[in-house]
Amino acid sequence: MNIKVNAHAISLSSGCRRLLMLSSLFILITACGEVEVGDGTVVNSIPLPLDSDLSLFCENVGIGTDKCVLDDPANPYARIGVNAEYDHDNDETTTNKIIKFDLTEDAPSAKARFYLWATAQAQSARGENQYYTALSLHEVYTESGSLLIKEQAKKAYRAALDNHFNEVTFYLIELPEGDVFFPESIKKLVGQNMYDPPSILGLAPLFDSDLLTLEAFGEWGYYYDVDTGIISQNF
Repeated sequence: MNIKVNAHAISLSSGCRRLLMLSSLFILITACGEVEVGDGTVVNSIPLPLDSDLSLFCENVGIGTDKCVLDDPANPYARIGVNAEYDHDNDETTTNKIIKFDLTEDAPSAKARFYLWATAQAQSARGENQYYTALSLHEVYTESGSLLIKEQAKKAYRAALDNHFNEVTFYLIELPEGDVFFPESIKKLVGQNMYDPPSILGLAPLFDSDLLTLEAFGEWGYYYDVDTGIISQNF
């Protein structure tokens, strides 16, 4: 039996082919199917950034319920309802396929993924969106070394704990008889990414030492058990 597990993200395919057109600064993704945004506008292509030079449009972009990313002219996803599901009228095989996961697969850079997940969070504040916003900021920091982005990643991880402590995201296991999803705790993912990120993620540390990481958890109101990887509230 062949089993495929996609860790730390849900890999979903819409069955739609995309043509990647490369340029020096952007990838232009042209979909064979059209994405309809909330105002009825049909979007056929999205220019996506390849670089890791990320400017923050406002102080709390990507944090909590802040919606300023939707006004950021550099955000290629601002006009797309990324939390929506595809229209299944003509394709029963795409049931429950959510646009943001398909777009995540197509995103050519951590910067693009930040705009995608920050948009998802602005449109619908939930633990899954906040966690992946934090992860994408962490990835951008790893690539760029920007201290500003490092601090924003910390804020996003903290927001995931403060506002979505008991929420989950899902892993996808692809089996011959069909896809199976199982939940993973947001707080567990936040803990491991901040204290001991899996090598597969290749993330740079957000703190200069493990002790400083644990101190930060404590200052935020949490306790991280290094032996079990469990975060608990200390307030």
